Amino acid sequence: MRRPARRTAQRPPAQAWTMIVGACVVLVLMFSMFGTTAVMRQRVRDSTLEQIPNADGSAEKAPPSMPGRYPPAGYSPHKGTSAGLRTRELPGCSLHVFRHVSKAAGTTVRFLFDKQVAMGDFEFLPMCHYGFREKDWREVVTRFKDAAVDPARIASGEGPRIIVEIRNEWGATDAFENVVMKDLKELRATHSHLGCEISTSMLLRDPTAQYRSFYEYYIRPEQDGAGPNQGKPLWGDGFAEWASRVPDVQTRELLGDRCTDRLRLPVFDVDGSTRTGDRVLDETCKVTLSDRARFEKLVKEIDVVGVAEEFDSFWLRLADVVGFQHLEYVRSNTR
Repeated sequence: MRRPARRTAQRPPAQAWTMIVGACVVLVLMFSMFGTTAVMRQRVRDSTLEQIPNADGSAEKAPPSMPGRYPPAGYSPHKGTSAGLRTRELPGCSLHVFRHVSKAAGTTVRFLFDKQVAMGDFEFLPMCHYGFREKDWREVVTRFKDAAVDPARIASGEGPRIIVEIRNEWGATDAFENVVMKDLKELRATHSHLGCEISTSMLLRDPTAQYRSFYEYYIRPEQDGAGPNQGKPLWGDGFAEWASRVPDVQTRELLGDRCTDRLRLPVFDVDGSTRTGDRVLDETCKVTLSDRARFEKLVKEIDVVGVAEEFDSFWLRLADVVGFQHLEYVRSNTR
């Protein structure tokens, strides 16, 4: 019987060896990468457990979802959820008033308020409409009072939650100091026992940055324009010439009774296209030492005051006080 011929093992071609070696290398790299990723994730977890000081000076670890209490990073949707940054639940009854000062991140705050409304948590009144008058404010207060004592709301524990932005026209006068703040003080006295929280906030900005932003947004278009009541003879030739004639922008706007409307008016008089002289600022428009004391007193009475340069610190503190739940944002109107 003839034995079958022994087959000689065929060696894989060079191309096959290359593929086999390559696959092994890929597997080694993948296992190495998984191990490195796990280590990196653990390091991230460890680095986010930052110390949060307590009132007595001691410290405790923050949860992994909270990378430091007030980190200098914007919480935009591109950077993930902010759920771990919330420190309290939505309030049952709340009225919050934001005093908007021009070119101090107020538009970003407004869009954040809009977000709370879109998510069904708050009402935003009166939507910062132009023409806001005292009667509008009175309607807000009346609506809040009526809703706060509504039997159905009291039974459910879900009273009104209203945000108001004070800025334009009547809101930019001394009404914020002499009407709004006094009404809020009265509401605290009469509605706290119902569980209603009354709060206020305001953002200011580094004066140099605020002046520059105010100029770029409101004044430069007037200087560069060719229409009636426009042009450099009226508005000044550049930033410095305008700014040197418009003192104390933020202070005057907050106080509201130091010629706030003059902040956006020409600074020179003209005859045709020829400049004839400065428009002299009336003495009643100038900020005095007593006005500065008023300003400081008013700032102290506002619950949460921040600066635009530290927006995240302001926003997270405001969320702590008011109970806002949706904290992610994208900066708006940054010019």
